[in-house]
Amino acid sequence: MPLFTVLLVSSIFAGIVFSAIVAATAVARWRIFGKCGIPSWKALIPFYSGFLSYKLCWRCYFFFITLALFVTAVISGNLSEDNLIAEMFYSISALVFLILYAFKNYFLARKFHKSSAFMIGLILLNPVFLLILGFDDSLYHGNPKEGLPPDPCA
Repeated sequence: MPLFTVLLVSSIFAGIVFSAIVAATAVARWRIFGKCGIPSWKALIPFYSGFLSYKLCWRCYFFFITLALFVTAVISGNLSEDNLIAEMFYSISALVFLILYAFKNYFLARKFHKSSAFMIGLILLNPVFLLILGFDDSLYHGNPKEGLPPDPCA
């Protein structure tokens, strides 16, 4: 089989898998937002859904902090060729980004009264555990720091 055909088939397969993961995450957020009393269509707006997911479980300004860390990690990662300071900045910003991501998933699991093992699942297999969270019968218990009481329909 020619190399071009192998690359083409593997690229198409990777695109299908990536699209399925993105669609599964969108469906999961749609269901989670519905559980929390937020209009579900807001899960389809890219940056706003991320902002709302931070608002659901933690503080919304952490979304902007993690977004800034992600952007600086990408920029410094591209500049880090033979530059020790840029490599250190990349490593530190990526590490802090991952720590904040873990805390977000911890607080999301706690808002639905899930275990620490579920939180680890949210970190490692996020789309799968978001789907579990979206389709199970757990209730959202609010985030009073952001003015989000528990869902009154529950």
